Amino acid sequence: MSAAAETLAKAYQAVGQNEDAYRMALVATASGERGGAAVADELELRMPLVEIIDLQDEVSGDWPGTAGFETAINAAVADGDFRAIAGHARAAAAGRDVPRSFGTAYMLATLAAAAGDLGAARLRDRLNRRFGGDVHWRSASGEASDEAMAFWIDGGMGAAVVAAATFAGSWCPDGMAFAEFSFTLEKGRTVSVCENAGSSELTYFYGVLGKPPELEYRGPLHGTIEGISGYSHDLFGLGEYGFDGPQVDVDVSQEAVAAAAAAQDTDGFFLVRSVGCCGGEETAILFRREGWEYAVRVGYSRNVNPDVASELGDYSEWKLITLISPDGQDTTIR
Repeated sequence: MSAAAETLAKAYQAVGQNEDAYRMALVATASGERGGAAVADELELRMPLVEIIDLQDEVSGDWPGTAGFETAINAAVADGDFRAIAGHARAAAAGRDVPRSFGTAYMLATLAAAAGDLGAARLRDRLNRRFGGDVHWRSASGEASDEAMAFWIDGGMGAAVVAAATFAGSWCPDGMAFAEFSFTLEKGRTVSVCENAGSSELTYFYGVLGKPPELEYRGPLHGTIEGISGYSHDLFGLGEYGFDGPQVDVDVSQEAVAAAAAAQDTDGFFLVRSVGCCGGEETAILFRREGWEYAVRVGYSRNVNPDVASELGDYSEWKLITLISPDGQDTTIR
């Protein structure tokens, strides 16, 4: 059927019947025929957005798989599975297995982004950049945002996302905290750096458990520096002064760290494990976002003879976040 739909789409396009061509292109794309996507993409450059969205709604309404797609969305919302919702958003944007629908994609991307999925946030922003100048998009995106809010509140998405975190005392699913990074600060905020199942990426969460996170940041681990002396290292210092030494083990270059220190956003993390003079150590994970540098630090410092300190427990410990503003001002959150 998809080959027939693609053939019809191209035939209609050849004689200037753009609406019929677009209908068939949506069907062909949803059926898995790549040629349909190319026709749809080309027609979207010529057609008014209001016609595009109306036709997407029409074809989606007639598509036999729409009910199953909606069932899958509702199940993901009920489970608080924002990664599945983000996947559904990408499917709707591309027209993969379901007819392309920018409104549905925007709604689902907004919902998953509210739960902290960075890929979904990028999809939402990409749609806004593409269509933001069109008055019809303001209406369509507004309706989609309202629908996402209804899912979050009435559909139980918000409660499902935060319930597991509240129960566990961490933002991370059970066993998914990265290294030592999951602890609660003095003012009731919990910070966690979590491993993502099925992915090499990490996610940083900060906020009050039981509520949507105040900050979520996701990306890969770009590099690890182990065995460097001293505490409280930051990306600028590491990039400027290096990290050579007989006990230092690294898998990232000084040039890469220096470039990260100069970037507005590192698009991921750096891990630093450092040692003190008397047997203490610190583990820190560093990243930059919107010009700010964040460091999550866990460590201890033995203040007397290491053997005595070990026996008596005489050492200081810290679990904290340090922030460096774009103008170089330091702030510590304990």
